[in-house]
Amino acid sequence: MDKPVCAVATPIGHSAIATLRLTGESTLALVEKIFQPAKKQVKLKDYPRISLLGNITFNNELIDEVILVPFLSPYSFTGEEMAEIHCHGNPLIVKKIIQALYKSGFEPARPGDFSRRAVLNGKIDLTQAEAILEIIEARGERELQKAQLMKEGSFRNELLRFRSSLLNLAADLSAELDFIEEDIQFQEKPEKIRIIDEICNEVKILLKNSEQMQILRSGYEAVLLGAPNAGKSSLLNYLIGKDRAIVSELPGTTRDYLESELQISGMPVKFVDTAGLRKATDDNTENLGMKRSKEKYKESDICLLLIDSSIAPENQLLQELDDLIANNKSPILVLVLNKWDIVQEEWLKSISSKQALKKNLIVAGLSESVVEKLIAETHHISITQQLNTEELRDRLSTLVENLHPHTGSILLAGWQTEIMEKMYEELLKMSDAIKLNELAEIVVSHIQNCIDFMSELTGEITNEELLGRIFSRFCIGK
Repeated sequence: MDKPVCAVATPIGHSAIATLRLTGESTLALVEKIFQPAKKQVKLKDYPRISLLGNITFNNELIDEVILVPFLSPYSFTGEEMAEIHCHGNPLIVKKIIQALYKSGFEPARPGDFSRRAVLNGKIDLTQAEAILEIIEARGERELQKAQLMKEGSFRNELLRFRSSLLNLAADLSAELDFIEEDIQFQEKPEKIRIIDEICNEVKILLKNSEQMQILRSGYEAVLLGAPNAGKSSLLNYLIGKDRAIVSELPGTTRDYLESELQISGMPVKFVDTAGLRKATDDNTENLGMKRSKEKYKESDICLLLIDSSIAPENQLLQELDDLIANNKSPILVLVLNKWDIVQEEWLKSISSKQALKKNLIVAGLSESVVEKLIAETHHISITQQLNTEELRDRLSTLVENLHPHTGSILLAGWQTEIMEKMYEELLKMSDAIKLNELAEIVVSHIQNCIDFMSELTGEITNEELLGRIFSRFCIGK
């Protein structure tokens, strides 16, 4: 039996309220040593799931007035006796309560201790425990939605469907052995192969889709590129809604790249403001900044190429941009003509004529091949006047949506992928065994191995090393 443990479930720091969680055998009896309810003669076991007002005291010292919620076994998250203490969120108070709990018989909880006990006590399975971690750590709405579906049992239901088909096949094979001399019709060989190959194909698709879904965790990167003073920092500040980057009329203010993350269409998108690109100067710091700008362009998924439309095309000098785009694999390119409120006449003509736009870009220093890449996605904006800026934001949402459309695919953790890959290999062996007319016992052994892998995924077969790997990634108090 695991010893009773306690932990702070809310982040350390000053806040209105802090929450402490307690679980394990005799939790309520132990906490009664330091909790005095406002109503005298109250036994915690008589008030399950009811908020009780009272004081935490230790060694005759009043620590804090708190709300305590007791939970009886098995009607708690962990399946054990549990309690939650809600106190004032002063770190000094929280520390004193934790120390009092330790001296009353509790031990410090390890990372993921509460979820681990919930799995071992059958309150949730491992797929749901992993989903809880994903819910806590999700960086975007789309990843959060997938985690919620996993917690509701989407992955478990898939596994149960696979297991049902394999158990039916195993039963049929076992019956063949038992009634080999009887005149009973069993599934034909092609049907058995079809069942296995169908599961095998579904597992393969699930693994492939999950790999593609990893982008939900990492997100996308959008780089803001252009000559000095084109408005990159201003656009970054506009998109994220605060003054993250320094804006100055003096060209070359940004010497290194700045990153800020934003939710776009439910996905985390990292916007990168870069140093302006122009010919190398005697300033080594600026040259290093321009080198990093080029590196970020090569790593990006979307590039917003800003051009200052208040400067005539012949004065743009965009050769550095041209060399970068022409000689590297391009991300999605979006041409943004900024400062449209003070646009130069030649650029103004290009709004209604692609040929005029092409001509201006070539005069500005871009090659025809690069121009062809750019003109398909062109926006005319003024950041200072917020002219067409919302249209640009909407277009970015569409681009992100197209990069990763909504699907019903499952997002697997690394350990889940490892086990699913082993199961896939076992399914292939099973299919080959039937095709080669191997003994039914061999096929059944492969089926049992697959079912064991599924049981590992759900936690029905516990592997201490695996459990250690999983729950070590959890925060303390969860």
